[in-house]
Amino acid sequence: MNIAYEVPVADGLAIAYPVALVAGSKNAAAAKKFLDYLAGPASPSVFAKYGFIVPVK
Repeated sequence: MNIAYEVPVADGLAIAYPVALVAGSKNAAAAKKFLDYLAGPASPSVFAKYGFIVPVK
């Protein structure tokens, strides 16, 4: 992948990717498991691997 321009972290906007369980989901258990994974200790390293900056809680 070629990066044409990288915005410095201090100059960029904070970008959020909201996620939530949907009421009446046919796959509520799987969705809950996914949300638990996202909130768990393993996900920050996966996000970082793909170039996301993970804020410290």
